Amino acid sequence: MSDKLWNVGLPNNIKPWRYGFYIMEITFDTLATVLAVTVIRLCWKKQSLHSNLRFLIANLFVAICFVTITRLILIVNIFNYGTIYSSTIQHYIMFIHDYAITFGMIVHLMLAFERLLATLKAKVYERQKCIEIIVCGYLFVWFLVNILSFGKETKVLGLLPMLSIYILVDIATAVLYIIIFLINRTQQNKNLTVTLSEKYQIYENWQSLYPLIPLNILHFLHNCEIDILKALMVFYVVPSNSEEMHSISVFNASTAFFYCNFSLPFFVKRKMFKDIKVRIGEVFSHKFQKVSPYAVNQVSPMQKINEAEYHFQQLAELWV
Repeated sequence: MSDKLWNVGLPNNIKPWRYGFYIMEITFDTLATVLAVTVIRLCWKKQSLHSNLRFLIANLFVAICFVTITRLILIVNIFNYGTIYSSTIQHYIMFIHDYAITFGMIVHLMLAFERLLATLKAKVYERQKCIEIIVCGYLFVWFLVNILSFGKETKVLGLLPMLSIYILVDIATAVLYIIIFLINRTQQNKNLTVTLSEKYQIYENWQSLYPLIPLNILHFLHNCEIDILKALMVFYVVPSNSEEMHSISVFNASTAFFYCNFSLPFFVKRKMFKDIKVRIGEVFSHKFQKVSPYAVNQVSPMQKINEAEYHFQQLAELWV
């Protein structure tokens, strides 16, 4: 994004319809900021979620706050004819804004990676936090952010459209969630052969997919919508040397709207997903119980007692 897109005087150079987009941006950015802060507070209070997952979700919504707050600052400066701060300060604000957008998009891949790690290490993930693996993955995400943010200057990704890359990231994240779903289903079918800590981790993995999968779908729809809007601007807007400005205006308004929706999956109660879960379970002939009644009926009463005592011993070691 070039500096000229933000240094535009309102009375002479901007068409009236853009005022509506600015008002929409202010409204949606303010609402998105409030919702993002609320999600961060809810995640940190919800101790049932793994600390690594809570940390990544908090990072995602902190990035959203940076995007929305910087946009509000830029809009206020535009309404004051660019007199609030200097062009140097504006350059840094725009840098933070663009950097936060890129990080917020890619961190979804990190969320899926963390859930995959929790799935593969279900036996020990609750006790062994696997911090070193999370840190390495986190640094890798930051490496991707730097490449995508500075691609035009370094010519590393100068020929690749940014939003198309984001769509590929969303598709890769969706593939990881499918893998996580299949692995957890296989592990859950073990029933009595898994330990209590592993059962708890598998149950937590199922619970965490409820907000994360809808969140990834919203990101995918958002990126597709932005690509469509940009294509319409390029091919159907009458050339007037201002298509880029108009597309940026539409991009910011739609981004603010979707950022409001990104918080919604974390407010929707789990019961809302019950029908979807049952339908998926019917497809795979599995109802997602923690212990299969069929498997319980195949063991003797004494074996059930021994299994219960073993689980209580594990519970005492883990939680006492």
